[in-house]
Amino acid sequence: MVRQSNYVSAFGAVCLLLLSLISQAAQAGWQPFTIVNGNLLIDIEIAGQPATAMLDSGSSLNLISSEFISRHGLDFKKSQKLKVRGVFGEQTIQTYNNIPVKLFGSQFELDNVASNVFSGPDLLLGGGIFKGVIVQIDYPNKRIRFLDKKAVNMKKHANVPMKRAKGSVFPAIQVEANGAKVWLIFDTGNTGGLLLKRSFALENNWLTEDTLVTPQNTQGVIESGHTDSFNLDSFVLGPYELDNVAVSVPGSDQEANIGRHRSERTTGTRIKSGVHAKGLIGYDIFKHFVITIDYMAYKVNFHAP
Repeated sequence: MVRQSNYVSAFGAVCLLLLSLISQAAQAGWQPFTIVNGNLLIDIEIAGQPATAMLDSGSSLNLISSEFISRHGLDFKKSQKLKVRGVFGEQTIQTYNNIPVKLFGSQFELDNVASNVFSGPDLLLGGGIFKGVIVQIDYPNKRIRFLDKKAVNMKKHANVPMKRAKGSVFPAIQVEANGAKVWLIFDTGNTGGLLLKRSFALENNWLTEDTLVTPQNTQGVIESGHTDSFNLDSFVLGPYELDNVAVSVPGSDQEANIGRHRSERTTGTRIKSGVHAKGLIGYDIFKHFVITIDYMAYKVNFHAP
């Protein structure tokens, strides 16, 4: 089992590595991205091969598709094996070092990249890419840029409460759902809208005999799981109120890891402070906004163009 101190060290190393290339991207301004099935994808190269990467603020790990490795006959240097927890399920996964990546015109190598079978992107870049800079994601126009932390006064412009989620360094935002205030992990890798603990929905009497529920199968990084989906009567995000917002909860017999960040190592943590997150917020909400976030200062601005 990997100690949390090792995770922090590896996470920090990745952040430092990415800062140099992000500074170059900042000079270039806006970078395009595409949305495929709710995934935010950018074009990259892995070992000289064209590839796509998903930006996932709700993951503490970087992951590479084992299918991509096999398809191109790549042979990366093996590192340690990690037990990884997703929303649904846990799995022990091989990691690799010295994976050459070209991103935003810069070339670098990634270490401790977990390999897994997942559909869609070839590489998943976790929260490290958001650290140390201000990230602005223009979802309506499908573009992203990285700004120096001095470029925007986030203390002045933040318009949605954001704090550290308990047990992690990951940010959670406070929203109001059906009149109930709740903290949710800010998760660009969540292809749906809201994914909440079933217990929270039951505590607030959202699941009754009169609730129109649609059973669904939801794909996680590790495995899929059964969820129940229904619409909220009201949803407030900072200064904005949204209509017909769908929320999903795990099925009545479905085990799920919700309330911390996804794709995490199953280790302890020394971080005791923070808010108790009850779920995740993702693409189906984000798609309406230009989002400006200082990931590590826990400041965010949502703007509807």
